[in-house]
Amino acid sequence: MVEIEKMLLRYLVFAFQNGNNLKSFIICCMIFLFSSCNTDIESDIEGKWKGQSLESDSIVIHIKNRSFKLVAHYSDIIAKSNGKLFVNQNERRGLPTISFIPDKVFFDKDSILPECFNYDIIELKEDSLIVELPVGYSRVSSKESFSRNIIRFYRIN
Repeated sequence: MVEIEKMLLRYLVFAFQNGNNLKSFIICCMIFLFSSCNTDIESDIEGKWKGQSLESDSIVIHIKNRSFKLVAHYSDIIAKSNGKLFVNQNERRGLPTISFIPDKVFFDKDSILPECFNYDIIELKEDSLIVELPVGYSRVSSKESFSRNIIRFYRIN
């Protein structure tokens, strides 16, 4: 348990012993907020990662302080993006999800809102990260199918 959580837990016990239930309830809520933070996953994914998807030749993502810089190579095109990322845990989804939210891109007097990406974390190790993109639907030669798009990233220096 983190030191702050220990301190809050001690205060919660003290408040219950002295009959102050409203303060105890507020402190209890704060403990749950602190304990539900995904700081472990967020700190574990910090660094530079390289991977390859079905659409791109290579993807390099640099993650630091809940921000990202992404460079994707598509044969002769290079796409760059940067913005904020968040790690979310939805019990019904079953896996933690990394949400990449790119910054707005300003072009002349107009702005473009790039697409957000959500990757479900299948596996996270010190030197590898396996994520899954949302299921894709395709119709190839009159056959309907759903495909999984899994990307394996490797930590680079």
